[in-house]
Amino acid sequence: MAFWRRTRDKDVGDAAIAQAVVDRLTHVLGTAPGVYKEILPDVVGLDLLLFAPTGTRDFWVVSTLGCSFRDMTVPQDMQDAALWRRAEFLITLPGDWPGLSVTAGITGDDAHFHPMRLLKRVARYPHAHAAMLGPVTTLDLPEPITGDSPMQSAIVTWPIFARTDDDAGVEVQGLSVNFYQVSPIHQSERAISDRSGTGALMDLLTAAGALRVFDTARAPLT
Repeated sequence: MAFWRRTRDKDVGDAAIAQAVVDRLTHVLGTAPGVYKEILPDVVGLDLLLFAPTGTRDFWVVSTLGCSFRDMTVPQDMQDAALWRRAEFLITLPGDWPGLSVTAGITGDDAHFHPMRLLKRVARYPHAHAAMLGPVTTLDLPEPITGDSPMQSAIVTWPIFARTDDDAGVEVQGLSVNFYQVSPIHQSERAISDRSGTGALMDLLTAAGALRVFDTARAPLT
């Protein structure tokens, strides 16, 4: 699937973008989110939307809200550049992930917050470095995602739950906002992308089901 929507350059208010993102994800995921407000913004303000599992979806979806209020820096010679300027990033977590509550937000031990920390790090990256992220992009991180895992890389893809183009983004007043999933990967898997291309890495990860939910405990794929 192409996951592309037509767009045109246009100034759209943050409130309109936020409402469109929340409405689209609520429609796609089948439940309204809780909102975890960011107290001290860094580079760009990022609240988190918490979508609980449903009868047809057994995992949490946590999405940023705020990244799409600003353009990413897209290469000038990129085809259909306007389609790629705005995005929100998300992760999928097992249904029994500790410390998540639609009503109470994110609670409990900080040890359970590392997926959200990675999510915010990736979402801030394009604004902090005047860069662009989109599918399929891999990133090396300055330190392991969590002290319990050697994983120190991440991959950006289209959402695993997206069944149609409309599931992977929203158009608001002519402005396209894409939804991108962030998943942890091993540095050895990151090297596969360098060696054989992102297609080969995606085939490997998809066949193993490694993108379904956030998992820093899985063994490296070869």
